[in-house]
Amino acid sequence: CLGSFACRYFGDISHEGPVETVCERGDPGYAIVAQAQSLGCDLIMMPTHGKGPFRSLFLGSVTARVLHHSECAVWTDAHIETGLSSEYLQIRKILCAVNREQHAVDLTKEAVALAQDYGAEVELVHAVVTGGPGSPKNSDVNLEEFFLNSARDEIAALQQQTGTRLKVHLGSGSVREVIRDAALQFAADLVIIGRGHIQKPFSRLRS
Repeated sequence: CLGSFACRYFGDISHEGPVETVCERGDPGYAIVAQAQSLGCDLIMMPTHGKGPFRSLFLGSVTARVLHHSECAVWTDAHIETGLSSEYLQIRKILCAVNREQHAVDLTKEAVALAQDYGAEVELVHAVVTGGPGSPKNSDVNLEEFFLNSARDEIAALQQQTGTRLKVHLGSGSVREVIRDAALQFAADLVIIGRGHIQKPFSRLRS
C-alpha cells in the first residue's frame, strides 16, 4: 500500500514534516497535475519510463502529459534501470539549455538562483538548427557559421539581460545530441530545460 511505500522510501524525511499519500482514480497525468494545483505545489518530481506513444522522447506518456499541463516546475530523473549511486546525488554542476525565445531569460535566472542554493556552477547550452526561416540567400555564405554567429549574439544579449557571464556550449545539429554532449563535457549533475508551450506540443520537447 502507499502507506508502506511512504514509510520505506520517505521515512528519513518524515521528521521535517508529514508525508501525505493520495490515491486518485482516472488518468495519472491529469490527476498529478490536478493534485499539484490543489496543493499549490512548487515542484513535481517523477520518473521517466520511456513507454507509450512518447517512447521516442525517452519520456513516459504520463510524464509528457504532466510536463505539458503543469504550471509548476517538473523534475524528472534519467532513464536508467538501476538507481543512482550516492556520488551522483550531489548537485555541483548545472547545465541550463536555452533557446532564443524570451522565456530563456527567466530560465537562466532560475538556474542561477538554484545554483546559488546548492553552491553549484552553471553553464549554458544552445543548439543551432540550421536551414530555418530567414536564411541568407547568398549561396556563398556559410549557413552554419551564419546561424552560429547569430546565436552567439542572441545568447550574449540574453546574458546581458540576466547580468551573467556564463560559459556557453554552442553546437550545430540535433538538439538532444548537442545538449547531451555538453552535459558530458561539463560533467553536469543536473540539466535544466524549458518545457516549451502546450500550443506547440512537439516543437522542442520532441528532441
